[in-house]
Amino acid sequence: MKQVIWAQTKACFDPLPPLGDSGAGCRTAAGGKHVFQPSFPASSPYVTTVGGTAFQQPFLVGTEVAHYISGGGFSNVFPMPDYQVTAVKRFLSTSPRLPPASYYNSTGRAYPDLAALSDNYWVVTNRIPMPWVSGTSASTPVVGGIIALINDWRLQRGLPALGFLNPALYRLQEGGNSTALYDVTHGCHLSCLDAAVQGQGFCAGPAWDPVTGWGTPNFPQLLRGLLG
Repeated sequence: MKQVIWAQTKACFDPLPPLGDSGAGCRTAAGGKHVFQPSFPASSPYVTTVGGTAFQQPFLVGTEVAHYISGGGFSNVFPMPDYQVTAVKRFLSTSPRLPPASYYNSTGRAYPDLAALSDNYWVVTNRIPMPWVSGTSASTPVVGGIIALINDWRLQRGLPALGFLNPALYRLQEGGNSTALYDVTHGCHLSCLDAAVQGQGFCAGPAWDPVTGWGTPNFPQLLRGLLG
């Protein structure tokens, strides 16, 4: 199956549809109650979904935290795939700051799978620089480029391209000794503006979480881990 990487993050302001870069999303369910709104195709189990991070000190390259717009959550359509069951159950059983259970489907496909910096890019259009561009539309191409480089290394060594990345990515990280991704453990993203959650969705934590996935790529180590 051909790998697809999708920029994901979705809508916080009900009743708008999921339009991008708005955390866990929000919609009004039956009875007027709020629930999170997963985005598609980001919540498909057949794509590699990329969240976003920001530097803790905005103008200093250093520690990364979850970007408050970074999308993530649980599908209401697709069941949780086998490749991520262990990681997601660990998060759900250890996270000290979970939203109310009625807001999300804890048995659905969880996303994102990993993340990259999504804040304060410079983009040049027609030779005109545009500063401070942010969003997962920036972090996703970064991850796509990294995977393309790893595939190039594999092909030069007579190995096939990675194909669908998720099973290999989760196996690599669940081994417990991998340094292929920098774990992002601080920061939360947006959700419904109501009294129960007060605009907060999920929060990042150790290992996998539904804001930054497994974390951000450490290219030399990720290359080493995926060349095997």
